[in-house]
Order: sequence, then C-alpha cells, then structure tokens
Amino acid sequence: MRIAALISAPEGGVDFPDKLLSVVNGKAVIEHTIASVQGTGLFTETVVVTNDDNIETHLAGKVNVIKTKKPFDNYIERLAEVAALTDADLFVCIPGDHLQLHNATIEKLVQLFEGTTGKDIQVASVVKKIQQDTEQLKADNNTVKVVLGLRMHALYFSRYPIPYMQHAEAGFACYEHINIIACKKEAMLHFIQLPPSPLERAEQIHALRFVENGVQIKMLIAQYPYIKMKTAADIPAAEAFLNAHN
Repeated sequence: MRIAALISAPEGGVDFPDKLLSVVNGKAVIEHTIASVQGTGLFTETVVVTNDDNIETHLAGKVNVIKTKKPFDNYIERLAEVAALTDADLFVCIPGDHLQLHNATIEKLVQLFEGTTGKDIQVASVVKKIQQDTEQLKADNNTVKVVLGLRMHALYFSRYPIPYMQHAEAGFACYEHINIIACKKEAMLHFIQLPPSPLERAEQIHALRFVENGVQIKMLIAQYPYIKMKTAADIPAAEAFLNAHN
C-alpha cells in the first residue's frame, strides 16, 4: 500500500501570521513537521500544500510543495484536491504546526487499514483522553472533543465539552481530537464531492462532513504528546517540548 503524507501549510492567522515560518530551536516550525513526517519512514511521498507564497519559497527544493489559490477554510478539502493528483492508496493529513509526530501512534493508525478488517475502514483518526482535572482544557473551544461509539467510531465532534455528565458515576471519558486524519483515496475524493454540511459549518470542524454523510471515522485512543502554538508567546514552550521529546 502506497501511503502519502499531506501536510497542510496555510498562511497564518491574525493572532500568529508567520507561525509556520517562525523559528523554533533554529528551524522553521514547518521544517520540524516535515522532518518528523519523513523520519517515520512510513510514507512513500511527502507533499506540503500551501496557499502562502513565503512558505512556497522557503521550502523550494527541500520538499514537494503544491500551491493552491483557494483559501484553507477546510483543510481536508484542500488536501483532497491534491490527493486527486497524487499516486497513493492512503493519505495521512497532518497540520503544518504539528512539530513532532508520535511515531508509534502513526504506525498504529496506518495499521488500522490493513488486513481483513482494514478493508472496510475508509477514514481513521486519533484521540487522547482528557484527564478529569483538566476542566480548562474541556472548556477551551479550540480543543475539539469527540464522543466515541462502542466500536470506536466517532459519533460526534464538538467544541463543547462532551459528553455532558448528568451522573458523574457513569464513568464516561472525555476525549480530545488529535487533528491527524488518515483517509483512503476514494474517501478523499468523495469528500470534495460533498458540500459543506450544516454541523460542519456550525462547529467549524471539518471531520463533521464525514460524520453527517454517514462515513464512519475509526478512532484510535493514544497517549499522544503534542503542543499547540496559538501565538508567538508559545515559542519557548514549543522549544521545551522539542527538547523533551527529541
């Protein structure tokens, strides 16, 4: 099976306009992500997809870069357009600010598509358990929460803390979505044929387009260390994270 990594590298937002080109431990954020992806040894091809001239110029000659003219309103949609032009069976979609992949988890994610059970899986992703004492994380609307079914498929994604614990003794875990999504090529191509779905638009969570259209997303629970970079003030924490995990 040919597996390609598609790295989403959009132009920065208002809070951190040059995030992917910001220097962390002597190297641009996007370069850390690329090195981590290539270091897994899992991918036959690595493609960076961007709409930013500066990112395209910075990475010229270092990695395969495809520049799109469209905005990155939905990063799966942008990557799916590139997947249509790429010779691979499985695509792993990775945000450009994901400094360090957790190799063991990515290997398990890819293995979900193997064997007799894997042939029925079209899309898969990763969650990590939110510990009970991290109420601030549960309430953070930048942290996407996921409710899982008994067969480990995503039932719903939300920026609200779900599920609601009417009875705390019920013992349900709250899971955070790690925004790495693996899709078979046919699922990627199907995705761009679908219009933005109502819940996707309401929550601004791209994976909901799959869920609302009846495409099951198999979820892998992992202890997945990573760091979010929201502003330039997070750079020292990112450097400490890399020092701890390299």
